[in-house]
Amino acid sequence: MNKFIKNQKTILIYNLIFGLILLAAGIIFSLNNVKILPDNKAIIALSLMPFGVALSAIINLALGRKKPHSIEKVLIRNNDERIRKIKHKAEAKTLQILSWALSIVFFGYTLSYPSHAFTNPIWWSVFAFMLAPDLLSVMFEIFYSRKECLPE
Repeated sequence: MNKFIKNQKTILIYNLIFGLILLAAGIIFSLNNVKILPDNKAIIALSLMPFGVALSAIINLALGRKKPHSIEKVLIRNNDERIRKIKHKAEAKTLQILSWALSIVFFGYTLSYPSHAFTNPIWWSVFAFMLAPDLLSVMFEIFYSRKECLPE
């Protein structure tokens, strides 16, 4: 339980710091007309992501203080091998579905804008994101198979 609270506090602090840095940079760049990006609102908008993660950590800490037994259930869920196996299967299936969806987006984009093929950075980015899950999957299979085959 103490490990969970310490972990949530760490997540909270790091995300608040990162969010504040992004927010401050976006505001300072906007006020001084420094153009890092075409519109510095994007930097300010990106600060919302770490603030959202920090908010979830605050909610977890508050729930942990009000209902400590709910934290115990979360810890059991995270440590139970059967539940973790189900979660890993669900995440793998989600990745497969998203990979297929990204492939459909890539094919649709290529067919809609054939002049962008091989010339536009967005085309190359979508292409790279489409291939990344398959390449990473093979790399991790090799890594984990070697790791598990080594004697301890």
